Amino acid sequence: MTTASPAERVEREGPIRRAVGVWFAVFIGPIGAWAVHLVAATSLVRASCTHPWAETLSHVITAVTLAVALGCMALSWRLVRAGGDAASEGAHDPPGRVRFLGLLGLGIGAFNVALIVLEEVYIVAFHGHSCG
Repeated sequence: MTTASPAERVEREGPIRRAVGVWFAVFIGPIGAWAVHLVAATSLVRASCTHPWAETLSHVITAVTLAVALGCMALSWRLVRAGGDAASEGAHDPPGRVRFLGLLGLGIGAFNVALIVLEEVYIVAFHGHSCG
């Protein structure tokens, strides 16, 4: 059994699957995870004053959205590795573009992970203070 390089694995994917994977890893996944976390956290503020399950649910939502954003960063890292591979010279996408998109995805993912973590810190630090 031979192991394929990251560039060869990316090249074997169809063009639509490759495009959807890149768009999801770089833009849709991490930004969508942060948006879902923001909306869910703000929606549960008033409920957390009277229902003890609401704070637990907000922590679960944080864990799920962090997992999505970190998973997108892992996919972006795969793009970085595929773009930096010498075997990708003959690939459909130029290796420099694939590497750039991977690095962009890592930056966007890291920024959204930081936003989700800061929102979680806010939830923990100010729980109960909005129930006046």
